[in-house]
Amino acid sequence: MIKRVESIVARYPVSYRPRGAIARLGSAGGLSGAELFVFDSAAGSLVVRAMPANGPSFDYYQYVHECLGELRGLRFIAQPIPAIDGRTLQVDDDGRIWVIEPRLEGSPERANPPAEARVRSAFAAIALVHQRWRRRSTRAPSPGLETRIRTLEYWGSRGFAELDQSLLDAITSEEISAFPHRSGVRQEVDLARVWMRIARQTIDAAADRVRPASLGVARLQPCMRDLRPEHFLFTGDLTTGLVDYGAIGVDSVAADLARLLGEWLAPDDPLRLDALDAYRSGVHLEDADYALIEPFEIAGDLLQAGDWAKMRFLERRTFADADSVKQGLERGIARLLRRIKTNPEWNRVKA
Repeated sequence: MIKRVESIVARYPVSYRPRGAIARLGSAGGLSGAELFVFDSAAGSLVVRAMPANGPSFDYYQYVHECLGELRGLRFIAQPIPAIDGRTLQVDDDGRIWVIEPRLEGSPERANPPAEARVRSAFAAIALVHQRWRRRSTRAPSPGLETRIRTLEYWGSRGFAELDQSLLDAITSEEISAFPHRSGVRQEVDLARVWMRIARQTIDAAADRVRPASLGVARLQPCMRDLRPEHFLFTGDLTTGLVDYGAIGVDSVAADLARLLGEWLAPDDPLRLDALDAYRSGVHLEDADYALIEPFEIAGDLLQAGDWAKMRFLERRTFADADSVKQGLERGIARLLRRIKTNPEWNRVKA
């Protein structure tokens, strides 16, 4: 693979070519299927990104790069570097898409609870991004909420039954060999069953809250759509990097705010007000946008662990990190239990 990286890098000006060894980072903890490599050059430390072999189309990545171009001047955004032919997207002989970009400084916030200054900095940074993209605004129902209500309805109609059967299959001697990292399958199965037990009692209440919001007209614009705390890099308390642009697409800004709030802060955490105040300091948050944050977050609370269970046991997806499924299920269950603590009336016992 390093040879292929070298052949891609040779398409770039000399100042962007390696001055030493090329190091492989693998997925760097991401789930998109992209592979990352880093090296030092005369222009600084660079990242080479090999997009997933069966991932989005060339046209989609062109759209992403157009959106990133509108963020030029924001120092926490890595702008793709053009090759000698002037293109920021390079395609190898196998059709795989490659990108080279500067390596941003900083490290994610690992503390729990997070530092207030870093939370404020992150929300102020995403406000600057949203403000740049606001010129592309349209009006329509939120595609993200439409997808989430369909997913909630899927679980309520047949998804639980399909997953229940797949979990039974996964622990039989005939089927377990189909799963990589077989030693952890039993733990994953147990966690998936915990999620199903809780989700079956709460899914109706979640759908009742999300469905009306999914039908209304919202202001839509480009958003990150996969905004997680680990995507922010900090130097001191300053946001010096926002990484992973592989999910950029059109939705309500509430999708980004809900994802970040839901991943980072409990529903009753007073730091939420500070986070949104920091966001409002950079861009106007309309009442209609604000009203969609909770429906997005509620859907995420219920669906996060279910998404991991579905990927693992129904779609049979594999992950480079052997612990990613277990950790994803644990985080999702903890998030759902946190929601029930906030809304205990949701825990409806079914006859």
